[in-house]
This record gives sequence, structure tokens and C-alpha cells, in this order.
Amino acid sequence: MWSKMQWVKKPDGKELVIVNQHTFYIKHKGKDTLNWSCTSPHCKSRLTTTSDEKPWERRILSLKEKHAHSPPQYVIAHGFYVKL
Repeated sequence: MWSKMQWVKKPDGKELVIVNQHTFYIKHKGKDTLNWSCTSPHCKSRLTTTSDEKPWERRILSLKEKHAHSPPQYVIAHGFYVKL
């Protein structure tokens, strides 16, 4: 289903998750789940995870990958995600 998952933060402190080279941001925080959307405008790809405080303890509950675009270009610099 997914080959690689990485939790990162942007310099402004917001969380992202990278799945199969595509980035997702938190769209909605529920009591027990986090709903994520692709960072590319108009993309319909979505992700739902558990809402554990520690990212490495979160589990993917559902993943709907419908990307019609290439993954973003980025680097991880000093522990932060930086889009190129």
C-alpha cells in the first residue's frame, strides 16, 4: 500500500507526513483521528491516521492516493521540510 512514510515539520512548526514521496497536511483533527490532505491544490488524495501525540506511534487507517501530479521537490534541512 505505502512504501515509505516519514513525519516532518515545516519551519513554521506545522506537521507534514510524506507517503510515497507525496506530502500531506492536517486538514482536520478529530478526537481519535487526524485527516490529512495532499499539499497539492485540487488533489483528491487523502489520508487518515490515529491521533497519537507522538508521530512515530501513529498508524495509517486509510489512504486514498489519487495523485494526478508529480511529488513535490523538497529537502530535509536541519530537521525541517523545505519545499524547493
